[in-house]
Amino acid sequence: MDKERFIHQLRVHLRDLPEEEIAEIVSDYEEHFRFGMQEGRSEEDLAKSLGDPSDLAKEIRAVALVKKAEDTTSADNLIRAVVATIGLGLFNLIVVLVPFLLLVMILATLFLVGIAFTLGTPAALLYAPAGFGVHPVAAVAFVTGFMALGLLIIIGDYYVARIFATMTVRYLKWNIAVIQGRA
Repeated sequence: MDKERFIHQLRVHLRDLPEEEIAEIVSDYEEHFRFGMQEGRSEEDLAKSLGDPSDLAKEIRAVALVKKAEDTTSADNLIRAVVATIGLGLFNLIVVLVPFLLLVMILATLFLVGIAFTLGTPAALLYAPAGFGVHPVAAVAFVTGFMALGLLIIIGDYYVARIFATMTVRYLKWNIAVIQGRA
């Protein structure tokens, strides 16, 4: 494969990145070809040493999306980064997706428990049959305590989710470094 075909294929596989980012990446690879040819290497040899443009583009996209998730933490950016990292190899389907889904389910469960305590306790008290022999003041204290506990669980879940997002980005960066042979 010659330089032009390599660059064209790289551009095609990077098409969903911003154009200025693509231009910068392509410029770096064109410079790599220029320096290699000055050292007497052929375009074919240089293209072969760089690997498959589609695999290279997957790595570049994954790095870019992880960086975006790191800069602007949102559920959308985090999911895109996870999906891009999973696309780097079948092994990542297990190493990235399973822990990510497990932690998302734990966070969702905590949130639902918080909602249940906050909203369910007063509803249960209102609809519970009379005759438990509980003093009304004790019932109000019970409801207030469980509602407060529910709110604390929801607030705690929010902070745990933020830590989870930060740790996920770090894990994805480490995973990409391992795939690239830098870790």
